[in-house]
Amino acid sequence: MLNRAIAGELKINPATVTEMLRRLRDKKLVEYSRSGGAALTKTGKDIALIEIIAVRDYDKSLNVTLDGRITTTLGREISQNLPVV
Repeated sequence: MLNRAIAGELKINPATVTEMLRRLRDKKLVEYSRSGGAALTKTGKDIALIEIIAVRDYDKSLNVTLDGRITTTLGREISQNLPVV
């Protein structure tokens, strides 16, 4: 997925996305290049899924609704758009 698409989905500046993708690449959580976009590594996907589960469990345990758009968007991006390398 290209950083412009991520920026559009999250409504943030593409330069911010690029910087975050570089940091995630340095931690070996994504494969990233300007021309090729971003793809989660196996470790990155595992961590992302743990985070989604934690947010959903937190939401249920407090009986409050967190911003469902964010968790739904994250889950959709992970499962549909970001290939695992």
